[in-house]
Amino acid sequence: MQFNKSLVTLSVGTVFSCFGHSAESISTPSIETISVVSSRVEQPLSEMATSVTVLTEADLDALGQISLADTLRSVTSVGVSNSGGLGKVTTVRIRGEEGFRTTVLVDGVDLADPSAPQITPVFDDLLTSQVQRVEILRGPQGLLYGADAGGVIRITSSELRPGTSGEISVQMGAENTQQYGAKVGYANETSHVFLSAGKTNSDGFNAQKADESGEEDGYENTTLHLKAETKLTDSLSVNLVLRDVDSQVDYDGCSDNVTFATTHVCASEAEQETQRLAFVYKQEQYRQEVSYSNTDVRRDSFSNNLLGFTNEGKIKKFGYLGEMDFDNHRIVGGFEKKEESIPTEKRDQHSLFAEYQYQYDKRWTTTAGIRHDDNDTFGTNTSYRLGSAYLIESGLPGTLKLKATYGTGFRAPSLFEQAYNDGDFAFGAAKDLQLTEETSEGFDIGAEWFLDNTFVGITYFNQKIEDEIQFDPVSFQGYLQTEGESESKGVEVEWHHTPSSQVKLWGNYTYNDSETQTGEQRLRRPEHLANVGINLFNQSGEFSVNANAHWEKDAIDIGGEPLDDFTTINLSAQYQLSDTVKLNARIDNVFNREYEQVKGFNTASRSAFVGAEWQF
Repeated sequence: MQFNKSLVTLSVGTVFSCFGHSAESISTPSIETISVVSSRVEQPLSEMATSVTVLTEADLDALGQISLADTLRSVTSVGVSNSGGLGKVTTVRIRGEEGFRTTVLVDGVDLADPSAPQITPVFDDLLTSQVQRVEILRGPQGLLYGADAGGVIRITSSELRPGTSGEISVQMGAENTQQYGAKVGYANETSHVFLSAGKTNSDGFNAQKADESGEEDGYENTTLHLKAETKLTDSLSVNLVLRDVDSQVDYDGCSDNVTFATTHVCASEAEQETQRLAFVYKQEQYRQEVSYSNTDVRRDSFSNNLLGFTNEGKIKKFGYLGEMDFDNHRIVGGFEKKEESIPTEKRDQHSLFAEYQYQYDKRWTTTAGIRHDDNDTFGTNTSYRLGSAYLIESGLPGTLKLKATYGTGFRAPSLFEQAYNDGDFAFGAAKDLQLTEETSEGFDIGAEWFLDNTFVGITYFNQKIEDEIQFDPVSFQGYLQTEGESESKGVEVEWHHTPSSQVKLWGNYTYNDSETQTGEQRLRRPEHLANVGINLFNQSGEFSVNANAHWEKDAIDIGGEPLDDFTTINLSAQYQLSDTVKLNARIDNVFNREYEQVKGFNTASRSAFVGAEWQF
């Protein structure tokens, strides 16, 4: 392995010469850690049968990435494929399932892109600058979010301090990347309002190996995010979320509008507007929420500087969520009406869902949930989820949790998929093929051991998709419906150890055996994924240094071509210069490893960044 020894030595030496300060400590998962992602209500990990990972603000700072997708690479069972750098097409797969089966919410706002072929969440434009907390639910257990949810990522934007507060941040580094951010807010006992704005520019690098010109494929992103809440009475409150993302990205490998020849002068401009309004009525044992949200996306694609085509889509949701909590019994349920539309098609889907949770003797929690969806194009479907978690606290140190879940789901073909097959570009077997819904099922079983300063978890998972819809990746006929079942199964291992307030060690490993209906390995799913990291802090709480390694092995691309096995190592450091100023620095891909995540697309070389935050 070749690398610049002097650069690495200088970086590490500089970090440790300053060591004597420390930043906010990163905690080890606790049995009492609260999460909302599993059942849309607050629950401690002790009561959850599902597999959940929580990233705190300290975790995000330690990893230091600009892109949230790059941050998620460190999470158990999360695989990421990126096609050429910041802002390019990015797919996040949980337990080996397709990225469009992942549901992503920011402050309750669904970030699905209705203009995309499978209404994929918009990871390309999702940055970490406005994020404070991330919760990841793994597997097809998102019953309360939608029957097609194969994993859920719940994101919380920055929280507020009492009174008036704000922050200004800047980060600069490789590929002439510049990121500027500003946050301002006000909070008192009855109300809060928070506004954040972020601007990111990067010259990027040459995205595709086939482009021999060496030109850079740049990226721009402007994100505005507003959240506000006020109490109308002691029990009733109203909250509002507004989010607007404008982005422009250059990329390679599109078709000329006239000759249809491949060109590498390609660009896409996108605007995503989302709004959510909710009324929440809360008493000691009851909580009810009525909400309305709207997502509107327009994406213009250019070839050789001429407009080629435009994709548009809208999703409107009206929903009700209720929670009743009586001693050891809890019921969560509601309904939702969703309207999806593209310029040529529109459809509605009505959903009812409920989950019952029972806890016996504070040690044994069981859950049973059911969901009924009525799609006006594809009819009805009923799905369900069962789970159980049992705590063992005697006869061994700490607490051992045994857990198991089983869930089912379905996904109706997207409007785009069917419209493509009915359009002029489809041919062969896909031409006029009328697609039907996919169905899925999955289960996992595992154990988690919580000690004072240590966490260890191991889980076996197995999930199947029947009648899967796929775009023909070889001859590009259109969308085909495969017969039989695709499968993704494997083992997850996760551990955290904090031997002192100054040191934390962590790691995870995932073995993922994924197969198509014909028994072949599924594309871009490494059989082996692993992460290992160390976080070092000092006694005074002002400085930290962090290192983490990411490893992938045994993945293939189209045509069975093997992708690179690779390991990358990242370093980062944070220094709290004063009560209001924090400095940060990081080096990604320290050893300058060359590899491909998607065949034919370049990845970033060694990259260094520095930044600062000023709070007021």
